[in-house]
Amino acid sequence: MFEKPTAEDFVAKIDWHISKALDRAGRSVAQVRADAPVAHIPYLVNPSTLCGLAARKEFDEGIKAVLGELNRTIRDTDLDRHVLRKKTEERLKKFAEDAKAAANASDLHGAHFGKQLADFDRHLDFALRQFDVGFSDPPEPEVRPVTKNIITVGNMTGSAIQQGSPNASQKVQCTLNIEAVRTALSNFETAISGANLPATTLDEIKADIHTIRAQLSKTSPTLLIIQETGRTMRNVIEGIAAGVLTPGVIAAAPALWSALGLG
Repeated sequence: MFEKPTAEDFVAKIDWHISKALDRAGRSVAQVRADAPVAHIPYLVNPSTLCGLAARKEFDEGIKAVLGELNRTIRDTDLDRHVLRKKTEERLKKFAEDAKAAANASDLHGAHFGKQLADFDRHLDFALRQFDVGFSDPPEPEVRPVTKNIITVGNMTGSAIQQGSPNASQKVQCTLNIEAVRTALSNFETAISGANLPATTLDEIKADIHTIRAQLSKTSPTLLIIQETGRTMRNVIEGIAAGVLTPGVIAAAPALWSALGLG
């Protein structure tokens, strides 16, 4: 029996779109900073303006993706649309603050940079208003990729699952101890909160932590979602320079990967 989606499942979906937009914004701003000329070289547009424009572009795309996801969820589920709308606004307001932080290249500030940041909030208010009155119909965004076969598992130890040819044979051993995952996840979250990571990276990791925790709170957690989210976090951590990670993260991360069955 499949469980019905919850509002928290919806939040996890829009957080994925937001984290992708923030990652793109951070990369775009970093490129602007890298390309910024030294002070004595004339420049047609102030680098701070370009940073703001780069982050604003991805902010706009992120809003469209989230509102498109809201449209899809309202259409395809019986979740309370007012609850979904409220949670969407909450997440988008946080998104606005994070996008402004991504654009905040303090050493490149220009005279109009403050106004440029304020435009993020005005644009969000306008986008939400247009959506609410029916003047905006954002396209449905990409679906978070998962493998083709989805299997829902609670606690599973030493059991085999087979799909496909009736003549096929396989040996599978899968172990997921929910309490061990909860403990490892809590330790990892504490460790990562104390690490000096970029705000966008930290938000992306916290969004994934939220997704796993939401699954663990369900009667029958979806193993695939938990492990795919864990792999996403592991990829992020492995992409961070070793010198940046604290001893706590270096110890807590492998313990979490092991609890998630990721090796």
